[in-house]
Amino acid sequence: MKIFARLYIGIVLILVFVLIVSGLIIVNTSLNMNIDHEVKNGMERHNIVQSLLKTNIAIVTRNKLADTDIIRQAAENTKTGEGPSLVVLMDNQAVYCDIDFYSDYSNVDEGSVRYQIKTIEGRSYLECGSSFTLRNIRYTCITCSELTRIINENNSLRHTYRSIYVVMLVVGTIFALVFALYITKPVRRLSDATKAIAEGDYSHRIDTVTKDELGQLTQAYNLMADTIQEKINDLERSVTSKEDFIAAFAHETKTPVTGIIGYADLIYQGRLHGNEIKDAAGVIMSEGERLQSLSNKLLELTELNRGDSALMTEQISTSDFEKDLESIIKIPAQKRGSAVTFRMEDGYFWADYDLIRSVIINLMDNAMKSGAKNVAVSGVQGYGDAYTLTVADDGRGIPADKVSRVKEAFYMVDKSRSRAEHGAGLGLSLCDRIVSLHGGKMDIASEEGKGTTVTVFIPDKAEAPKKTT
Repeated sequence: MKIFARLYIGIVLILVFVLIVSGLIIVNTSLNMNIDHEVKNGMERHNIVQSLLKTNIAIVTRNKLADTDIIRQAAENTKTGEGPSLVVLMDNQAVYCDIDFYSDYSNVDEGSVRYQIKTIEGRSYLECGSSFTLRNIRYTCITCSELTRIINENNSLRHTYRSIYVVMLVVGTIFALVFALYITKPVRRLSDATKAIAEGDYSHRIDTVTKDELGQLTQAYNLMADTIQEKINDLERSVTSKEDFIAAFAHETKTPVTGIIGYADLIYQGRLHGNEIKDAAGVIMSEGERLQSLSNKLLELTELNRGDSALMTEQISTSDFEKDLESIIKIPAQKRGSAVTFRMEDGYFWADYDLIRSVIINLMDNAMKSGAKNVAVSGVQGYGDAYTLTVADDGRGIPADKVSRVKEAFYMVDKSRSRAEHGAGLGLSLCDRIVSLHGGKMDIASEEGKGTTVTVFIPDKAEAPKKTT
């Protein structure tokens, strides 16, 4: 059974039980109170009538013997128009009787009053009886008061309560229906949302209306759905990235492998002679070096992407770092006709020396490959051991729509030039990963035809990841 049905039926049953019990208590309590009140008043009236009857009998029998006529006269003097009906018995023989029915009270002890409620022909009566002895004669006094009005009022109260009961039950049932629908609405919405996610709609969310436990449950569901959607998106991006990586790797290896196989086949078949063999061997060697470079960079990128790479961090002096870079880049810069200048503030920063050096060398090499005549390497000391390195050039630059992709593995802005330089599009991807391992970031700003500026931020040692050998 659904929660809505259980809640609705439970509320209705409780409502029915409460209304029935409360109605019985109210009606019965009212009837008992009214009857008790009438009994008390009836017994008081009976005592008054008996006292008056006893006095009248004593008066009329003062100088006479008691007989039925005299006692009847005393009873008539006792009876009043507004008073209860009266029955008088002398030695258990009726001498005066206002009613046709009465009970036997001959065994009632003197000084006590016995009463009973009886129903005759659909009408209810309160009958009280007592006895007393006067001049050796036993008298029985019986009074009778009608209770029909009290009973009818109670019956009217019962009828009124039945009407109220029906109205309250209808109203309560409607309220229970609305209340059950309102309470279970968030549960139904959660159920629908769960089905939507199960069917693949990870964007489905629930608007939080209440601030109670159900509202908190809704918020928790939305948070869970956000996490699931984020994980799914990450998985999709990961799958797409891997597919792109495999496709790019296959594409990058296809050309050199084709060239190697082609020229090797020509040499094998003996179709080349003299310098042609030397040229073919040169092509094979060039394409082999390209494959070797690609293999080395892939291994390095794989190693860095494992996430457990250990950094051999040390405190690096920027002046020593500058001299080292200058000595390494001097000859390549001369060959390419590029002027490389250094302007680094004196200071220190913590990093893996070999990895950071490879980042800056790669960036300078990329700048010269872009046709830059001037390459400027600068550095600024930040807070603590934080340091910012910048490599700026005046080369060809990168189109605005491609800047965001240059860090992707195998991505090349100009594939023909990159392949001519034995490039595979892995350099910037490696640089970005190395900087990330240091807890820093690498930003690239470029304008086509004017040059590129790459900024590498190395954080303070206190903020950098705690990775040691």
